[in-house]
Amino acid sequence: MSRGKGTLASPDDARTFIAALVELRHHQGLTATQVAARIGTARETVSTWETGRRIPLLHHVIAYARAIGVRLDAQIVVPLHTTQATDPASADAPLPGIAERR
Repeated sequence: MSRGKGTLASPDDARTFIAALVELRHHQGLTATQVAARIGTARETVSTWETGRRIPLLHHVIAYARAIGVRLDAQIVVPLHTTQATDPASADAPLPGIAERR
């Protein structure tokens, strides 16, 4: 997959990144149906992203992240309700479970 405007770097990177977002969705106690409603898309679409059958465009990833209450900051996923989200000095600290994937 070539890097194009609005795409993630590679399919493997995208799948790993989406898996991290799905893990955060579960942590937030949200269903795929709830996320789909917040984004304004079908649950089936969210399911295709989460299962890796389709790689979402970057604007979809951003919408998904917002729907589950996380901020995308460079290559770091930071929950909006944590100290990390408001303290720039702690932005380098990975979330539990995310560091193992790097």
